[in-house]
Amino acid sequence: LPQNDPTRLLVVGHSEGGMIVARLARLEPGITHAAILSGSGATALDDLYARARRHSSATGADDPSAVRRQIAAVDDNVARILAQPDSIAEFAWGHPYRRWSSFLPARPADDLQASAAAVYIVHGTADDSVPIESFETLAAALAAANRAATIVRRENADHSLDLTGQAPPAGMAEVFRDVARWFAGEQQP
Repeated sequence: LPQNDPTRLLVVGHSEGGMIVARLARLEPGITHAAILSGSGATALDDLYARARRHSSATGADDPSAVRRQIAAVDDNVARILAQPDSIAEFAWGHPYRRWSSFLPARPADDLQASAAAVYIVHGTADDSVPIESFETLAAALAAANRAATIVRRENADHSLDLTGQAPPAGMAEVFRDVARWFAGEQQP
């Protein structure tokens, strides 16, 4: 559009969209700014293992065999996915195998390190879908690669970035405003 600056392009992705943003930033040099909201930094498999461990702990299972069973269930699903990677009829964790076979090898941290885009990442500390550890893996990988990034932890925010007691989509709207200010070069609050 004529009112847009063709030298600046922001892409924003939430959750699995964050993985897509990281890959786009790597592949498309015209992307100057990439914002990842509640996205993974490690692989999706790392996130699934972390969730399995967290689920075992949250259910009060002090028995180490409960964790092993949860991890084994992840391994079993992954084996089935890899046996039928193109299947759109078989599902694991609410998605078809074909989706998983393309997302499992993705490494957002590697993609962002290989891009020239300015990076903004935000994650809720109470996210039950993508573990905060994944966000911290991304922040650490960017720092290790000497890549500057705006890193925002929203204390007590969930996967949708809503704070405890905040009605959706208020948290997401706040984050979008912050991302827009960051892209415009304005000072963050």
